[in-house]
Amino acid sequence: MLFFDKFLARCMGTLTLLCLLACSGSNNLGTTITNPTPTVPAQVTGLTATGGVNQVSLSWTSVSGATGYNILRATNSAGPFATLSTSSTTTYTDSAVTAGTTYYYEVEATNSAGAGTASSVVSATPTAPASGPTPPAQVTGLSATGGVAQVSLNWTTATGATGYIVLRSTSSSGSFTQIATPTATSYLDTTVTGGTTYYYEVEATNSAGAGTASSVVSATPTAPASGPTPPAQVTGLTATAGTAQVGLSWTATTTAVSYSVLRSTSSTGTFASIGSVTTTSYADGSVTGGTTYYYEVEAVNSAGAGTASSVVSAMPTAAASSQSVQVTVNALENRHSISPLIYGMDLPSLASDMKTVNATLARWGGDASTRYNWTNHFENSANDWYFSNGTFNALSTTGMDSVQFMKDIVPTGADVLMTIPMNIATGTCSSGASCGWVAKDGTSYSFSVKKYGAQCKVDPYNSDAGN
Repeated sequence: MLFFDKFLARCMGTLTLLCLLACSGSNNLGTTITNPTPTVPAQVTGLTATGGVNQVSLSWTSVSGATGYNILRATNSAGPFATLSTSSTTTYTDSAVTAGTTYYYEVEATNSAGAGTASSVVSATPTAPASGPTPPAQVTGLSATGGVAQVSLNWTTATGATGYIVLRSTSSSGSFTQIATPTATSYLDTTVTGGTTYYYEVEATNSAGAGTASSVVSATPTAPASGPTPPAQVTGLTATAGTAQVGLSWTATTTAVSYSVLRSTSSTGTFASIGSVTTTSYADGSVTGGTTYYYEVEAVNSAGAGTASSVVSAMPTAAASSQSVQVTVNALENRHSISPLIYGMDLPSLASDMKTVNATLARWGGDASTRYNWTNHFENSANDWYFSNGTFNALSTTGMDSVQFMKDIVPTGADVLMTIPMNIATGTCSSGASCGWVAKDGTSYSFSVKKYGAQCKVDPYNSDAGN
């Protein structure tokens, strides 16, 4: 009679079944059975591919016994198929695609025994993003230079950018905070403390938003040395092109005693000093029409020159070409007597001078037309050069009006020539009075270089009064 013992012993990977054979005079019989060999998973089913914006999404049905999946791809339905990636789930997103290209996919289930039969082939075509503006490219070339209580930043122009965002942190991995939104490719950070290291990023922006931030750069500004320091950077520099000249103006800088004007014919070239002024304007007349000039201005004091301003440029126009004109004069024709009044003097300093030269006319005002405000004793030099008002000066040290002027001249026997407007409606020529074209004060002038830009020339006694 045969009996099977239900006791199973597992040892060293072998399953042993002990069988007892009950028979007269017979011995016990032992039989050994080994584990079955593992097999590869079944074929993947239910594979789908869906095209999206710059991507293809895959999904399939889970396979029993699978520990992972191989994703294979080709650009032809007949292959060859190459392994693209692996996945432990039943989904995969392929973003390494080109919009408009059709891709073909297979998926294999895998385990320790290997890969099963590949799934049926599916395909999908990814699409391009919708048309419209996109954020600018990443900012490159960012550099940071530490200076005295300041850090200077510069970077390369980003394609598609209309502006930039400057961000700062005191830690290379810390939170970055926006500190400025310049439109140029440079920025001067003066809100710093000497000895502290600052970290910077710059993002390019446009109507679609901000692009990827630049790589992080850092700089450590130094503390100002004891004693006087150079002036701050010049700001507000503008360049106005004129005929054979360029007019420059800028904002006054605290502690500056003068300004150095530098010029180059290249925006990145070497800048050379072309002049030094104590005012906040400069007229560059050493230019050639049709050539673009680039300018910087530095504020200067006893400690030296401060940081140069941002670069500005202008292209002057060429002066009109001169033409020769031939004039023939016949001195013997159309003769007439000469008026004795041409032998005159303009504002003689002494009445005796009139008698010495036997002048026949004393003219008050040496310009083309000088008008006298006889109520406030101001004069206006409305000539071809500089339209300036001034305080009237008569000969007499005790009299400063037209009456005294005539009293000083009449005894010399000369005639007096003076232009006085007669349409003053009130007793005083002040605001609201009908004074006509006549001096209202003794200090004002027309055609300010600061207000109207570069002039053909400026008054040698007042660099802001042009013509």
